Amino acid sequence: MRFCQKSCVYIISIFFVVFVASTANKALAEQLDMRDVPQKARATSILFVNQVSDILIDQGLASVVKDSADTSSFFGAVSFGESEYKTKVDYTTKTGVNLKSFLFLGGFAKRVDLNCGRLLSGAFCSYGNDNYDVDVSHYFQPFVSVKGHNNKYHGGGLFGRFDFKNNLRGELSGHIGNVKTDFEQPSIYYYEYDSLCLGWHAGLGYLHKFNDSFGLDTYGRYFFMRQKGENVRSIKFFDVDSKKLRLGTKLLYNANSAVSFYGSGAYEYEFGGDVNWAIADENIDATRLKGGTRVYEVGLTMKNNTGDICAGLGLQGYFGSREGFAVTAKVSIGSLNFLGSSVEKFEKEKTGRFEKIFNTSQKDCFNKSLEIIEKLKAGVVHKNSKKGYIVAFDFSKSFECCLDSTEVGIFITDEGSGKTKVEVISNNSLLAKDVSTKFFEMLEQQQSL
Repeated sequence: MRFCQKSCVYIISIFFVVFVASTANKALAEQLDMRDVPQKARATSILFVNQVSDILIDQGLASVVKDSADTSSFFGAVSFGESEYKTKVDYTTKTGVNLKSFLFLGGFAKRVDLNCGRLLSGAFCSYGNDNYDVDVSHYFQPFVSVKGHNNKYHGGGLFGRFDFKNNLRGELSGHIGNVKTDFEQPSIYYYEYDSLCLGWHAGLGYLHKFNDSFGLDTYGRYFFMRQKGENVRSIKFFDVDSKKLRLGTKLLYNANSAVSFYGSGAYEYEFGGDVNWAIADENIDATRLKGGTRVYEVGLTMKNNTGDICAGLGLQGYFGSREGFAVTAKVSIGSLNFLGSSVEKFEKEKTGRFEKIFNTSQKDCFNKSLEIIEKLKAGVVHKNSKKGYIVAFDFSKSFECCLDSTEVGIFITDEGSGKTKVEVISNNSLLAKDVSTKFFEMLEQQQSL
């Protein structure tokens, strides 16, 4: 009898302990849910805004560096992708947040060719929209997520890049924007708020050309982004600072003057990104975004025969703290081609201007000039036989004193009595001198044939 009584006591005690532990675990799980989800939702907005910097540098800025032969151009880029970011709160956290994002960026760029290199500067605006899912799985309550929320971003900024003649470059950008986040955790939280975002990036790079077809671009870039804090009811979100360093290299292959391919690999490390918040003046453990990601990309770029319209496609893959993919498209359009002002930049040039008279007709001289430009492995941006001018670029294959985008104007004027005046003009005076010497020599040889 006593044995049965003791057994019953033991059984009841075991059930009691299991019940208490289960209740405690459930309460802990609910508490973790309440604390984990809002800061992960907050983390999605800074992660999403960071993607704006990616599309600016990787697609927007890249589309106007050398792909357009004009000195001014409009550019645009779009990106669609899905990524899962691993976050860390405490030992109970398993995974993080999932973003399905769409980004658009458009702007205007101006290029100035100098004797020491090329300056590219411009302004841009950006818009983005994403749907995010917050995973709140933990060891006490696995496979739980809060789905179907949204971030919207719009902003703009300025950028600059300088390419030296030795193929070394420096780049800098800054932008400001606003991100609007909505979130709902049924029966617990609902909020919608706007946050100001401020960011910049700086980078150095070097392009090593193996030959006219292959090149290797190596770079390092540092990104900083701050999302300002907000107070939402009893929740206080603090400022979030993201600090990233990316080191990478890109192999370039020019199949011909119209099509080129590239493949790249990079490593990116997030040093900051702690998402701190408090509820009812009680500070909660931060969600941490720190970690490394490997980034791989392949793509192609296509140009028309004048080089004033360029389009490209790319595919990126992410592995590590960020896992996922993105599909991107870019386009740049030389603005001066449509405004009809492509020769105005040569009119006031005084130093880089050389001329000579030839005993030939204007029409014959025009045709022979096109042949010479082809022999010099340069490309034609514009030509007009009636007005008698040719604008060419990409003389770097034959002359060392210029960049591939530096333009030269060839002006052919009928002087009467079977004589034609040929002027070679460039804003790069050293290039104008070298091209004119070679050009006049080859034109004389053409006449003697």
